[in-house]
Amino acid sequence: MSKILRCYRDFSGGLSEVANDNMEDNQLSRAVNIVPGEGFGICRSFGTEIALPRLESGGIQRWLSHLIHLTTADGSTQTLAFSKGDDGKQGLYRYDSGNESWITVSADVPVLRDWFIHAHKLYWISGIEISCYDGSKVSGLEQPADMSAGDWQKLCSAVAVEQRGQRWFYATNGNEVLFSEIGSPFAIAGSSVINVNTKNDDRITALHEYGGGLLIFKRHSVHYLSGWDLEGGSDVQLMQLSVTCGTRWSSTVVTMENGVYYLGENGVYRLYVPSNSSIVAAENISEHKISDALFADGEISEAFAVAWENSYFLSVKGEKSGAVREYRYYPRLKAFFGEFTQGALSYSLYQGKLYLGIKNGYILCYDKDSRHYINPDTGGIAAIPVLAVTKGFDVANAMIRDIRLRKVVAVARQYKEEQSHFRVQVKADYKESAYEVGAVDLDESLVYGEGSFGQVYWGWEDTVTKELPIKRKTKRLWFFISDEHVDEPLLIYGLGLVFKRRKAKGNRMGVSMTAVDYAD
Repeated sequence: MSKILRCYRDFSGGLSEVANDNMEDNQLSRAVNIVPGEGFGICRSFGTEIALPRLESGGIQRWLSHLIHLTTADGSTQTLAFSKGDDGKQGLYRYDSGNESWITVSADVPVLRDWFIHAHKLYWISGIEISCYDGSKVSGLEQPADMSAGDWQKLCSAVAVEQRGQRWFYATNGNEVLFSEIGSPFAIAGSSVINVNTKNDDRITALHEYGGGLLIFKRHSVHYLSGWDLEGGSDVQLMQLSVTCGTRWSSTVVTMENGVYYLGENGVYRLYVPSNSSIVAAENISEHKISDALFADGEISEAFAVAWENSYFLSVKGEKSGAVREYRYYPRLKAFFGEFTQGALSYSLYQGKLYLGIKNGYILCYDKDSRHYINPDTGGIAAIPVLAVTKGFDVANAMIRDIRLRKVVAVARQYKEEQSHFRVQVKADYKESAYEVGAVDLDESLVYGEGSFGQVYWGWEDTVTKELPIKRKTKRLWFFISDEHVDEPLLIYGLGLVFKRRKAKGNRMGVSMTAVDYAD
């Protein structure tokens, strides 16, 4: 008798790197351009649209690095864009909304490492000097009269800056953190220094305010500074957190869902305060999930992250090929999805939208209603290629038994007045070193089916079931779901199987015969 295997309606478990038999049924080993859909399932990711005019390259490869909103002293607002170039230079531009074009403020400004806005002015550090934009021009800050040359040099060489309360903290290119006077970001006394020393002489890479304290990141460690009496030191405490590593990529440190997320040299970490404790704890949330995939293209040369709509967006660029891959973490599902292939070289949160920069100066934003990506070479639309790979399912729940697979049942969403295609491949493992792949293309679209139930029901179906005939002998099955159609939605709720169990059989493969002498 044929039997129907249960449908797998929830594929939201994330990208798993554990052994197949230790994977949950709802986990995917790959999820390219896939996000959780309605009721979970396998859903094509939303796409992108061109949001702002292109930043002209002038023959040099340029891309957006930061998009910043500035309110000037007269109450007017400006949209500012920083661009990076292959020539190592960074440009600053102001958006002219009337002409829908960019006005060049300066084609060569000091490279922005970190920034903040104070008193209607934009300040940024480059590791060499501190720069200021007042709404009309860029200028470099001069050394204050009451600051020594040594302290000024430390301030100009800062690699990170963070505001906590009414003080500003600067991480030098060594092991020191300088803090300002209350309400004045550049008034720093000679004694306003916090030493963060470690045995390996590791250097500070990032600062991040969290829980009323200050997280101090190094490459191999993370420290937490608490207390407010910095001058008297009565309540100040500096402690090193129990975490395997810090970060090299300051742009990946993000606060989300009452925790701080960042990319370390062996995966993505989450720092949080447990409900029964006041001490910051740490966990590697990518272990056995996407930790290997992150470094599949060699060392990471650049990495960026942002929190948007309760998701952690992480983009990494590998040294080997230079390809840019994005991964996303959904805290409520505790699941990773990715890779996403739009190729984001930067993220900027602006007016409630998530903007991203890609090569050739195009400025995009993610759009929940878009079903295509933007081609970075031409600026035209491109397909969002989908690939989902499941775990290997032990169909008969006993690896010593074969089954005869008759058909695969796919339950998918039917979209009104829109086409939807997908391709299902089944890899059948029926011997230790022999695999057979059966590929099936749907020959029709899942389209609006008015009156499909005759006189009983007149309307359109929410879901549609497709039966894909396959005749394979197997013990274990893998599913590969893919599609590369442009501007088409896709949502697959689950998969089912129609099969017949076969009796367990044995053989003498690898068994040799020998004579046996019986004693008298």
